[in-house]
Amino acid sequence: MVKTVRSPTRVTKGMVSLIDVIITNKDSIGELATVMDLGYSDHKTQILQLNVKTIVRKCNKIKSRPYSEKVYGEFKCLLNKESWQEVFQTSEVNSALQVFMDIFGYCFNIAFPYKLKISIRHIIVNGLLKA
Repeated sequence: MVKTVRSPTRVTKGMVSLIDVIITNKDSIGELATVMDLGYSDHKTQILQLNVKTIVRKCNKIKSRPYSEKVYGEFKCLLNKESWQEVFQTSEVNSALQVFMDIFGYCFNIAFPYKLKISIRHIIVNGLLKA
């Protein structure tokens, strides 16, 4: 056990004492704690910086569509079930294309819905910890 505070942490008119401590099991921390008077209390603040390894949780979200021969066959079946009459009956080209795309997109989204895959990785990072 290493005592890191070596300066007085409480100063009153008649007394100086070191009653606030930070103790660590790291004997090679390098620096002692810094004692600062912030003026809020008769106790001073202690600051200690430690180099530590922390574990960071990294979450990746991947949105994808499943493709397979079976699903492709289901997609073709959905397209075959459509009558497409509305496309042929629309006289304006851009409107007919929009109707076609709406029907096609509807079938496509049913056959190939988005799947959300979440992968979580834990990474050890060297960092600075302030106590």
